[in-house]
Parts: sequence; structure tokens; C-alpha cells
Amino acid sequence: MKLSDLKPGDRLRCDDGFTCIPPNAVRVVRGDDEGLFIRCRGAEDCPGWDNHYLAGQVGKGGVLIGVRVVGR
Repeated sequence: MKLSDLKPGDRLRCDDGFTCIPPNAVRVVRGDDEGLFIRCRGAEDCPGWDNHYLAGQVGKGGVLIGVRVVGR
């Protein structure tokens, strides 16, 4: 799937490659002026919730890596 295929409200399952999200966690896609994101725990030194922007998950050919759609 490509980033351009996603919209707010889609549900993504994350793989085990995230340091800020537990493996197999499901997150709802959200959006703001900076782009689409999912909520995460942020850096280890950040105790609160943070935004993990999905533009950072774009790999070869524009395909998202580390996440897959599990619901719309």
C-alpha cells in the first residue's frame, strides 16, 4: 500500500520494527497540517503520546513499510 492510498480513520497493524509502538499494535490513521500519522509513545525519554508521521515509513516505489491496513 502507498501513503496516498490511506485516509484518516484507516486502521494499521504495525510490525516489530518500531521502537515507539509494540509489535502487532493496531493504530488509527489521523491527519493534520503536517500529514498522516499514527499515535505512538515517542522516544524513550518522552513519557507522553506523540505523532509518528507515516511519511517516514515510505520505502521503494512509495510503498509503506512496517504497517498494513487491517480496517477501513
